[in-house]
Amino acid sequence: MLIYHKDPKGLTEKEIYPLNTHLSLLQNIRNRFPYGFNHQLTDIYINSEKIDPLTYDLSKKATIFDQVVIVNRQQQQLIIAVVAAIRLSNEVETLHQIIQIINQLITDYTNKLQSIENSIKYIKLGDYGVGGLAIRDAGDGSYSKECRFFYLPHGAIGSPLPTSALTGIHIVNHSEWGLQIIGQDGVPNPRIFARTIGYGRFIKNAEFITSANSTVDSNGFLKAASPILRLFASDDVNPDDGFIKAGFAHVNDEAKNAYAKKIAVGHYEIHGSLGFAKDGWYITLPEDANGNKKFFADYSVDENNIITIKTYTRKFDTNRCEIVAGDPIDITSGRWIDVRLEMMVNDPPYKQSEE
Repeated sequence: MLIYHKDPKGLTEKEIYPLNTHLSLLQNIRNRFPYGFNHQLTDIYINSEKIDPLTYDLSKKATIFDQVVIVNRQQQQLIIAVVAAIRLSNEVETLHQIIQIINQLITDYTNKLQSIENSIKYIKLGDYGVGGLAIRDAGDGSYSKECRFFYLPHGAIGSPLPTSALTGIHIVNHSEWGLQIIGQDGVPNPRIFARTIGYGRFIKNAEFITSANSTVDSNGFLKAASPILRLFASDDVNPDDGFIKAGFAHVNDEAKNAYAKKIAVGHYEIHGSLGFAKDGWYITLPEDANGNKKFFADYSVDENNIITIKTYTRKFDTNRCEIVAGDPIDITSGRWIDVRLEMMVNDPPYKQSEE
């Protein structure tokens, strides 16, 4: 129960939210009783004591600190009002007059609220994207001079990724200096960017390195990633780093329809892709502490896009002075071969056999 111990017209700025609540209460009373109260269907209580509204002098009982409970029996509704807002006087003797006072108070309270809002600055729900939806950017390459949450639609000028919708944080410490952090939304592997603002313009987009665009190979090095398959000698290795098991391999989300088979010792096949990645690196072998490959590997792609990888012991050919394939050998236990793939679009993911 809200009770105000002061003149409602003298509320301070900090009381704006209770003021809003009380205004809503008064409007609720007026809306439910637009033509006044039906005395034959209405009960009124002052401090839990039922009174007769036609004969009882309300001013003798109610003070600005008392509460009035009005019950409409016909609608089975309970409405609570505070006399601090109604401010009963010696001339108020009927509920019809209370309705008139409520109507006037609503007008007074509304004017008071507007006066407070006009005289002070405070953040309302949704301002600058706080507590509500992000603010749509102009999309013309311009920038705001205020800190805010925002989003860029598809095709926005100056967007670091025009083919996608982006949401971000805009932070400024001067009208011409600031920072934006922007990322894709609604996608499983979002790309995230940062860009600085200097001299009133965006300087350069820089992309964050995340698990969505990079991978750590079997040697502990960070590499650019897209569809990645980790090939093992055993199918009894638990995946990590967001990878899932796919036969004798672990795959990331972008390679989820690829899987690997082990044909024989040192002989593996990768299915469900379009072969090796067309650009950049596509295969990495594990190395020892001196940077030497742990084994020799031979690989190829056939007309059905099946990748065949065969691993052998390393043998030095004295005639050619180079390392060549020796005997078939499995991939070193606890290590794997990183394979970067070219994937088909919108294919269902590989499902592990129950065998």
